[in-house]
Amino acid sequence: MSKKRSAAELTVHSGPHLTIEWYWNPRNEMPGLDSYLGLDEDTQARFLASISLLSETRRGEQVSTTLVKVEHKKPLILAVKAIKSRFPCFHATGAKIVITGRYIKHGEKLDKRGERAIRDALAAREDYLLRNNDGVYYRRGEKK
Repeated sequence: MSKKRSAAELTVHSGPHLTIEWYWNPRNEMPGLDSYLGLDEDTQARFLASISLLSETRRGEQVSTTLVKVEHKKPLILAVKAIKSRFPCFHATGAKIVITGRYIKHGEKLDKRGERAIRDALAAREDYLLRNNDGVYYRRGEKK
């Protein structure tokens, strides 16, 4: 069971060119954060190093494929690498990357779990765009 999360936990890393955030689903859960917290220290450190370098990438620059891999071209879904873990993510409005979850890479090709994680990232992207356009994604828990 996923833990209920708040806006205070949203930002993973803020760099000079990009801010990296966890995807915050409609149930107030952050599946990527839950997965990250379950990792060993080495994998967590590798993930943080990868997103730190990603956040320093200027718009239009190529990111090293040792850190990030394109998993889906249209719309663009990337996977941040951390040892065998992969964290699917997408570009959001402004200079943001939103991390949706995690899967384990077992070989060169994407297996069924990886494919499902990419489908989940695509669905999360659509949800994010819809709720962000409606102005409710970042305003949860506020009294109306």
